[in-house]
Amino acid sequence: MGDPPLTVSDTEAIRRAFAELRALAAGAKLGSDRQTLREFCGRLAPTGRHDGMLSEREVDVLAHVATGLHNGQIAATLNLSPQTVKSYLRSILTKLGAHSRQEAVDAARRAGLLP
Repeated sequence: MGDPPLTVSDTEAIRRAFAELRALAAGAKLGSDRQTLREFCGRLAPTGRHDGMLSEREVDVLAHVATGLHNGQIAATLNLSPQTVKSYLRSILTKLGAHSRQEAVDAARRAGLLP
């Protein structure tokens, strides 16, 4: 038999890990470390034909939105200003044709950009 299905708790843990890996990759000082972390991210949310739909930083921001963080929390985690996070979110909503943060997260998951 195969592996048992993931619980909601398991899925949320994967999403949190993805967001944390994206933040670590963005802040990595060595290019080799950054690339290794991005490869791990790719295992959690393999990108396909939708790759490039959002910038890497937009995916970073949206990954944190998916875990339930507010703009200020995302800003602190990614070392951005809250206004910059807000700007990224406006761009994300436009690119994904979404009207809310949750619609954007759902669209990104369907596109394979987020686990």
